[in-house]
Amino acid sequence: MSWGFSLALIIIGMFFLVQSYPMAAAKLAVTLKRRWRSWLIQHYGDLRFKAVAHHFRAQEAKKGTNPLLVETALARVKDKLVQQLGTEVVNARFPDEPTLLEKLL
Repeated sequence: MSWGFSLALIIIGMFFLVQSYPMAAAKLAVTLKRRWRSWLIQHYGDLRFKAVAHHFRAQEAKKGTNPLLVETALARVKDKLVQQLGTEVVNARFPDEPTLLEKLL
């Protein structure tokens, strides 16, 4: 099966799901959007964290700081920083406007 045919079947299946069970379709749409946003936050947060960490390592290397201490400091704040940076990027790039599917439901 080609990708186009598979995608067409999925779209047709989603159409019938929306027609038959509108509340289930709405819940599915909200869940998919939440997961997509979570993935975007993680993805963009990782990209921004890598840039920030690279700059921080270079700055601390100039000062002569022990690299092990720098890595330890980065490891402590990584999760929180990835979440914060990713949220900033996603909020700036994708304002919280309702999608077409959400408007229909």
